[in-house]
Amino acid sequence: MGWYELTNTVETFLEDKFESLGRSVTRKPLLWFVSTLILSFGCMAGVVTMTSKSAIVDLWVPADSEAKVNYDYIDKVFATSTNDVNVIFTAPNGEDNILKSTYFDILWEADTLVRSLSVDFEGTTYTFEDLCMKNSVDVCDHSGALEFWGHDKSAYDAITPSTDANLLAALVIDNFPGTGENVIYNPDCFGGTIIKDTNDHIETAQSVKVTWWL
Repeated sequence: MGWYELTNTVETFLEDKFESLGRSVTRKPLLWFVSTLILSFGCMAGVVTMTSKSAIVDLWVPADSEAKVNYDYIDKVFATSTNDVNVIFTAPNGEDNILKSTYFDILWEADTLVRSLSVDFEGTTYTFEDLCMKNSVDVCDHSGALEFWGHDKSAYDAITPSTDANLLAALVIDNFPGTGENVIYNPDCFGGTIIKDTNDHIETAQSVKVTWWL
């Protein structure tokens, strides 16, 4: 059998099969439609159990290494490596502006209360300083409105006299003293309706936010 006869035989065979298949699809469209759906869903069954990993510790750290074992234990017991306590303060009696010295005095009182918390566990007392998340200079990490004084009450107390005007003046800075980050009057510090002057300096805010990291 020559090459022509071979290719002709194959083409004829395929033509006959496709013609037969086409006739079947035309005569029984519903059956073929349902069959293709069943086949498609059957092939997709693995999608339900398919998993993917994107965490660096899962992709690059050897599964049997001590680091991975310790990380898995921490992730299982504590769920996340950090916890944050967020408190939003608003002025009383529906007042629209909390940027007043009397209200910030209360903020610092709340900060003092949080930092004075302690817990007893198996005969040992742990203070806030023991449990808080430390930053690179071994100081409890925090964020929010008190960052304008580096979360240092002595810096706040240095505002003399303690007036609303001096408080607003203390909020007009380019960088937070504790972290050096650029000051942005965003929801991490202030919330609600925020009014700024023509120089883009904050004048009023309906709420302030303070975050303690544990």
